[in-house]
Amino acid sequence: MDNQRFLLWASFGLVLFLIYQAWMEDYYVRPSESARAPTAEGAPAEQGATGDADEGEGLLPSITAAPGSAALEPPGAAPVETGGGTEKIRVVTDVLRLEIDPAGGALVRAAIPRYPVEKKRPNDPVVLLDTRDEFFVVQTGLRAAGGADEPNHRAQWEPEANAYRLEEGDDALTVRMRWQGGDVSAVREYRFKRGSYQVDIDTRVSNAGTAPWAGADYMQIIRDNRVIERSFTSVESYSYRGPAVYDGERYEKLDAGDLEDGAWRVSAAGGWLALIQHHFLVAAVPPPDVTYQLEAALLSSNRYLLRTVGPTRSVAPG
Repeated sequence: MDNQRFLLWASFGLVLFLIYQAWMEDYYVRPSESARAPTAEGAPAEQGATGDADEGEGLLPSITAAPGSAALEPPGAAPVETGGGTEKIRVVTDVLRLEIDPAGGALVRAAIPRYPVEKKRPNDPVVLLDTRDEFFVVQTGLRAAGGADEPNHRAQWEPEANAYRLEEGDDALTVRMRWQGGDVSAVREYRFKRGSYQVDIDTRVSNAGTAPWAGADYMQIIRDNRVIERSFTSVESYSYRGPAVYDGERYEKLDAGDLEDGAWRVSAAGGWLALIQHHFLVAAVPPPDVTYQLEAALLSSNRYLLRTVGPTRSVAPG
């Protein structure tokens, strides 16, 4: 049902960043007006662009604009606050230190120990995802048609364990959790490979009811738009810290100013969305052979929202 890739690129990301930076200097074109979804002054933000903007990290997407999807209404339940009091699932591989919140299944912390913040601080790794000093998370889930139960990023998941480690001699690690909502259940897997910063996220839905269950998968990256004061002693203060989008044909960087007049949105196959942080980036990469709705927006809370929404698919009963 859901087979998106969540990537934490480190050294590879540095290569990509330098290539794109050079390409941008020669070929960058500002996003066209047709790629934007402006919000009229005084009107509420469109649900498909910013979700429930006032709810911060609890926002849910509307997938009315997703290819092949039906109109869906966000549920009225109160949002699960990502990074709250639930015990986090800790994942350790040879290159990653991750935390997953069972309340929603979000990735709420990611450190890359091979890359220290400074050479003189080897035990202080670069942290990409976090909810402590800066809100930066990856959320994923499914939206259901007709108000049916759905395993969205507000849902409570039950993990098989609270700690996972890629042991010496193992090449792969799988973190598995389950969700139950009436006659519909789901199993989600986060898959890791030795030496890789890629996390494959797969959700399988089972329908024990008497009618088909229809839903669409989504993934969203949310981060504070924190402005760093420039300093001659800090190289990072001069680096780009914002969204990067690829629509299957063209790469663009979008800063806050680009999104002030409305969200960037396109339907495409083979695209991806990322947030750059100096030499590193976090990216959501949907299956390349499926058309997804790609969105980038600046929320009223001054947070970037990058989101992919897939087509509606049906799960037969039984």
